[in-house]
Amino acid sequence: MNQKNNLNLLQEHLFKTIAKLGMLVSVFSVISNMLTKFPFQANIKWFILFLLCVLALWLLRHDRMSNNVMMLIFVLIISVFLPFAFFDSGGSSNNALGYTFLLVIVISYLFTGKQRLSLVLLLILVFIIMHVVEYYHPEIVVYYPPFNQFIDRLVQIPFLLFMSFLIIKQFWRDYEIVNENLNVLVDKDHLTGLYNRRRFNQEIDEVIKNSTKNVQLALIDMDYFKNINDTHGHMVGDEVLKKLANLLMRYFDQDQHIVARWGGDEFAIIYYGSQKELLDKLDKVLNEYSDYVKSYDIKAKITSSVIAFDQYDSVKDALIEADKLLYQEKENNRVW
Repeated sequence: MNQKNNLNLLQEHLFKTIAKLGMLVSVFSVISNMLTKFPFQANIKWFILFLLCVLALWLLRHDRMSNNVMMLIFVLIISVFLPFAFFDSGGSSNNALGYTFLLVIVISYLFTGKQRLSLVLLLILVFIIMHVVEYYHPEIVVYYPPFNQFIDRLVQIPFLLFMSFLIIKQFWRDYEIVNENLNVLVDKDHLTGLYNRRRFNQEIDEVIKNSTKNVQLALIDMDYFKNINDTHGHMVGDEVLKKLANLLMRYFDQDQHIVARWGGDEFAIIYYGSQKELLDKLDKVLNEYSDYVKSYDIKAKITSSVIAFDQYDSVKDALIEADKLLYQEKENNRVW
């Protein structure tokens, strides 16, 4: 299906919740009408709403629901169901105003742009027409005894308020999930799943600012990685990057330390612990990576440098020293 017409995850969850609530309010209203001895014809509108909600859920389940179809369903609810319910249930003395406000909430959450504006304007227009027709032609409105109307409002209004609460709650729950996913995307490197340089820079600023003790910085560089890319192609190069990333994630818990992709084939670690622990783990990563990558290039390996943060007063000084040590290590271990 066309991506432009598909419902996004937030819309889908909200729409599913609203459709289920629509079915619930239909059943609840029919039962309420029976208990308050409303005539059978008062239930017709609820049968219509129930069927519309069932249709909507069926379309959603079979991936046939789009923004345009959803728009059509709400046009039918506003222009057919709402007027029918209004004139069939006592006009302005019934709960039409409550359902009108509920529709405004639903439309605001489910639609955007011109669709949202069009539906709100249609809702306002229908609301005005209903009240004008009621004023000039009261004979077309079906009225019920005051006691029945009293019981109806006593049941329907609290239920409407509860439905509004559930819809808003569902919206915020989905919104928080989407927001968390966006934060992950902002902080993570899409290829390796490690933190990106942005997240690394935030953490290193905090370390220097707070003068945190027993925190180490490691820079890691993949030697002869360009040879792998040139010889075997970028697909293999990506797999090699992901392999190293997986090794780093295995030995360095991302909940305790910051392991980031610093650049193309460069990685950086902010390690909260002793330098000896860090060096031991780096040796294990080096050995496993070397065994893996030698099938692509016998010279390929990784070089690393480690410094203690508490020896430096600025991020710049720490990075310069770590980079200088890394360059020296590469030169000392270079295989020509």
